Amino acid sequence: IDDIIRCDFIDEGVSILLIHTYVQNKPRCGKSSNIPLPRSYIQHKLYLSSAEADLDSDKSLIQTNLLPALRILATNTDQLRNILVVINPFSGKKLSTKIYNEIVKPMLLQSNATVTALVTTRAGHASDAFSVGTPDSIDPYVYDGVVAIGGDGLLFEIMQGVNSRPDADGLLSQLPFGIIPGGSGNGLAASVCKARGEADGATQNCYAICKNAPKPADLSTYTTKSGKEYTSFLSLSWGIVADVDLESDRLRALGSMRFDVYAVWRMISLRKYRARLMYLPPDAPSSASSEPGGEGWKVIEDTFQCFWALQTTHAAINMYTSPGSSMHDGLFHINVVRGSDRSRYQLLTSFLAFEDGSHIEQEHVEIIKCRAYKLVPLTDNTHVDLDGEEVEYGEIEARMREGAW
Repeated sequence: IDDIIRCDFIDEGVSILLIHTYVQNKPRCGKSSNIPLPRSYIQHKLYLSSAEADLDSDKSLIQTNLLPALRILATNTDQLRNILVVINPFSGKKLSTKIYNEIVKPMLLQSNATVTALVTTRAGHASDAFSVGTPDSIDPYVYDGVVAIGGDGLLFEIMQGVNSRPDADGLLSQLPFGIIPGGSGNGLAASVCKARGEADGATQNCYAICKNAPKPADLSTYTTKSGKEYTSFLSLSWGIVADVDLESDRLRALGSMRFDVYAVWRMISLRKYRARLMYLPPDAPSSASSEPGGEGWKVIEDTFQCFWALQTTHAAINMYTSPGSSMHDGLFHINVVRGSDRSRYQLLTSFLAFEDGSHIEQEHVEIIKCRAYKLVPLTDNTHVDLDGEEVEYGEIEARMREGAW
């Protein structure tokens, strides 16, 4: 049942039950593997009767009892779902449209869904579509789910449009969102697969969407020094990580390799970053102040060679940056390398260890867990990078919204 996304009845003179499944591949040559393997499509046909006298009773049994029961077991509903797919054709290596046509659309149709495609044509298009009162505004309530095909930046745009609505909280609690990797980083897509025990990839992410069993996940609210608010689901970086992510955009054609290439260059030309961090730890008393730096808050002022606050296990498909995170733990997990005496070698070993999560065992890496924090940069030689998008530079405050979507 776990592998089934759709069952159909076919009358070809006999009663045939057609079953669409996506089955995890098995290791080659009998080798065992602890790493999840991708799924492949397998179609099954069950011939339920070949006797003419049984044909009518078979049809009735299948259509009124068996099919609805199997569909509910497979996708939690026997009703046709209406799915909006938002496509950014310019993400990463510009494969989103191909992924939609060859993987996502066929799978959604197989899972008893109707599909409407919205192809973005410019920066901000997705945000405007989910806002109220713009020329591109849509009615999200006519859909049973929204799927984004692109990088994390596309879903970030959608979230900012939702955040601008007066009914934002109600919409988020009612409308499931899914993501298909089509960008360079694809951190959220990788984190979803990790949480589900699946291999990375568009087929596995779409399989999760087809199964129609959405899980609650955390969001956070970020407020910049000018008072502008953002809704976030992934991470905030400042310092060398932000430099690598944003300044490597000129190498976008390299895909995820762009981050590795630019990280080497940035370490050769290493900058110094100083900031003040105020954070509210998980065990802060209920009487803790709501103001950063107040009662119950902790304060650090130092040189931060690395500052990376995460809400999910992966910041990118090849970066297992927060093994201790989950999609719904109500906490920021901040990776910190601080101190003016930290060497290029120490920083390089941390970057290399991000791939498998072993950085958490390095002595020079701190993991700060908190429910809220405020970062006040004391140097102006870097960027503030929120979910892969550059936002206003300067002090920024973050608060967790546990299970907000």
